[in-house]
Amino acid sequence: SKAVEVRVTRSEDQGMSIPLLLIGLFLTTFGFSIYYIIPLSLLAEQLSLLLNMFFALLIMMLLGLVMITLNFQRILENLVTFVCFWWDRQAIRRVVLKNLIAHRTRNRKTTIMYALSLGFIIFIYVSYDVQIRSFVYQEEWEGGTYLNVHASQASYENNANRVDLVTELEKWAFGQHDFAWATMPLRYVVPDFSDAHISNI
Repeated sequence: SKAVEVRVTRSEDQGMSIPLLLIGLFLTTFGFSIYYIIPLSLLAEQLSLLLNMFFALLIMMLLGLVMITLNFQRILENLVTFVCFWWDRQAIRRVVLKNLIAHRTRNRKTTIMYALSLGFIIFIYVSYDVQIRSFVYQEEWEGGTYLNVHASQASYENNANRVDLVTELEKWAFGQHDFAWATMPLRYVVPDFSDAHISNI
């Protein structure tokens, strides 16, 4: 393993860097599309195009955050070495740090792959949770409220005097949110007042 890698090149032998040129063109195109397509999608009322641009922007932000984490690699190496070898001699910690420095290039690639994998997993989980919440909200909006299931009076007429029946039902519940008693409509109890209504004075 090599602790330090030194490469000496002549400046006149170096030409235009193709990778840097491609990255610059890509970032320029992406920035122009952000400033142009997002207002265009709002004016044209194309929600799908707007959401796609936001998705691309989130992906680029994720890649940018992964690149930023590479600047903390040396700090994390010192921290991990101190946590794992705090009980050992200082010479051992120095040897471990020099070994990490020698393999920093390979460790950097591993860090990028791990950070990207973890970032995409978290991103997919958050997107899935947002989709589920949106679906639940849409169903509640269409129904007006949570789903209510009512049982007829004949189902519990033999247990009308048991106040603890709701607690007993909750013990055997599966998938139900709550139980409660519901009174009968007044027109069934007092037929003579079936046409009664409530109004202000």
